[in-house]
Amino acid sequence: MTNPYLFDIDGTLVNINSEVHLPSYKMDYKSVLHIDVPDDVIVGTFGMTEVEMHKAILEHLGIPFAEETMNRIKAIHPSNFKKTLEKYLRRKPKIEPLEGLVESLSYLK
Repeated sequence: MTNPYLFDIDGTLVNINSEVHLPSYKMDYKSVLHIDVPDDVIVGTFGMTEVEMHKAILEHLGIPFAEETMNRIKAIHPSNFKKTLEKYLRRKPKIEPLEGLVESLSYLK
């Protein structure tokens, strides 16, 4: 039997959207576009694909979508995510799984 692999899709295994993802994306847009994007605009795109998300945010900001802009945002995101995650872990040293996840995974196993 081969070992299955399980990958986290935001909000599936753990919920760090508001405390890690949101500030990371805010940093991305501030770094690339020098704009403070409102929280509700970013949160409203959670669940979309990355391309759909950036298109929706840029549209909301009245900025024409350009692949170059999206690529700049995507390029800076891992660094900003890491910084935000490290800051989060200093405050909360443990990331908790979503309720019922451990039981669900045990059942699937």
